[in-house]
Amino acid sequence: MPPSPEIITGGARGGVWNFHALNVDTNTSPVSGRFRTNTGAYRGANQIAIHGITVQGTNRVDTMQSMLVDDIIQFQDVLVSDAWCRYVLQSPPVNKGGWFQLNVAIEADGNVKSGDNQEVIVLFTANSNAVAVPVYAETTAYVRTTAAMAGALDTRPQRTDGAQLLTASITPRRVANKLRIQATIPFGSVGDGGVWFALFRDNTAAAFHAVISDAAKNDASIAKLDVEIPAAATLPTTIELRFGNLAGNSQAVGINGNSVGRWMGGASRATLSITEHT
Repeated sequence: MPPSPEIITGGARGGVWNFHALNVDTNTSPVSGRFRTNTGAYRGANQIAIHGITVQGTNRVDTMQSMLVDDIIQFQDVLVSDAWCRYVLQSPPVNKGGWFQLNVAIEADGNVKSGDNQEVIVLFTANSNAVAVPVYAETTAYVRTTAAMAGALDTRPQRTDGAQLLTASITPRRVANKLRIQATIPFGSVGDGGVWFALFRDNTAAAFHAVISDAAKNDASIAKLDVEIPAAATLPTTIELRFGNLAGNSQAVGINGNSVGRWMGGASRATLSITEHT
């Protein structure tokens, strides 16, 4: 038996439905209270057609419209404990008007096929771990600039200001998730005027997060940025880390070193990471 799934928040999402193993047509609405697969067996199917009926007080239309990519769909034969199958939803369910077409990928099964017209419990499970693999970028290079902000001290850095240090791209799995961006930058400066570090997203001109670090002349220092932003979409998004002098300054700023040269023989590293979470 598979482990008991966590039911999607908002009410019971299971229901006892009939299954007709001989019907492989997933482009036509199933009979009320039934479902179909494109294999004639729910084991191994990659497409399912499910009728949008109210079962045990739960409206299947509401349930399936709320499903997100990577949610889990689990089938369990009520009479045969080993006749079960678990899928991962590959794309949002398509509302065909009273029934839904779902593209799925098999994750696991009990290696036993359910019988024709057998009663099968269908459970929909929210996959709280549906997040992208964290991304990470770093450089151990010695990077130097004298570029400054074009605006005044109390203006947002622009993506044309300063010098680019690192970029990283991620494709969020869910619109409602958040992205945590963290950066650590070892640096030194020839002056005492202060250095800015800022994060930019995609083609947006102004920084969404910035800090000022005012290290003493040529002293080793560490700048850190740590911020969360909405994922907002499930499209690839790129974060860029830039740095430079504050407005009006033209002192030399060095990354992984000071204004003159590298420190730590290449062991010093500037880093940028992006992690998606719910």
